[in-house]
Amino acid sequence: MPARLRRDGQAMARYGLCGRCLLIIPSGPDFSVLLAALADRAVEVDSTSDIGAGVALARAPLDRFDFGVAVVPSSHEGSTVALSAIYVEIGVAAGRGLPLLVVVEPPGAPSPALAGLVTVTTSLDNEEALRLQLGLFLRQVEGGLLAQPNVQPQTAPQHLVPSAYLARLQAVRDSPQLSVGWRSNGVGNTRLPEGLALLPTVLTAECKDWVRPVDSRTVGYFVNILANRGAEAGILIAANGITGDPEELSSAHALSISAVARGIKLLIMTTSEIQGFRCTADLTELLNRRYLRAIMSGGLGIPDPMRHMQSRA
Repeated sequence: MPARLRRDGQAMARYGLCGRCLLIIPSGPDFSVLLAALADRAVEVDSTSDIGAGVALARAPLDRFDFGVAVVPSSHEGSTVALSAIYVEIGVAAGRGLPLLVVVEPPGAPSPALAGLVTVTTSLDNEEALRLQLGLFLRQVEGGLLAQPNVQPQTAPQHLVPSAYLARLQAVRDSPQLSVGWRSNGVGNTRLPEGLALLPTVLTAECKDWVRPVDSRTVGYFVNILANRGAEAGILIAANGITGDPEELSSAHALSISAVARGIKLLIMTTSEIQGFRCTADLTELLNRRYLRAIMSGGLGIPDPMRHMQSRA
């Protein structure tokens, strides 16, 4: 596929220039009908594969584009990795305020993740449907109904996670429906190669937003919950860690002995660690390392003891 389609002056005079389009498409399928529909409207096209695919698109300037067209392939035509990249690129473009038309190939249905975007379900060889939907979409763009704000790419990394996390945390604290009891959440893990591939398919998570470290009684109670539910691994998010010393296996750390005897791996995370995340890859890397540490140390996946000692020094 050419990197850019340019029409001659005769086509521009006939149809009028409709601007520049960012094309978010996977490799493989035939996009000739879609490209022809764009070309007939004198639209200049750039593909994400030429300016920045996947996460790299976040570093590419998008202010020169007037709108984007994305294609979500059918499940039998696109691999899981390719489909993930498409959704990442859609998210980046939408987050930067670029008006998007998303074409979902049947038999699939639009994902809930696409809520708020203009989506249509049609085959790529359905010329009539593609031209009709593209025309309606461009009318909205030209009429300013889907106007793109002047958003510039970030020139330096900004830690947005801490403020967003703290805002949501405060909203939970202020909620009148906040429960102070135990309410563990079940988490499904698809074990994607780039995700939590080492962890079991089902996890149990519990959060303790306490000003003090979580004590041995509470940690032991969570271990019992995991055992009673037949869970192999659990995640305890303790705002300020757990009591005791990991080297001496004192207080809550002593429960590692009973946890490993029952075949349970308990992974500990703190608020400060969560605030340091810049992307989901940071979270998956930490959990995978904690799981390995739980296996090697005997039940508890905790921060590196050397870091723990340095933080106390």
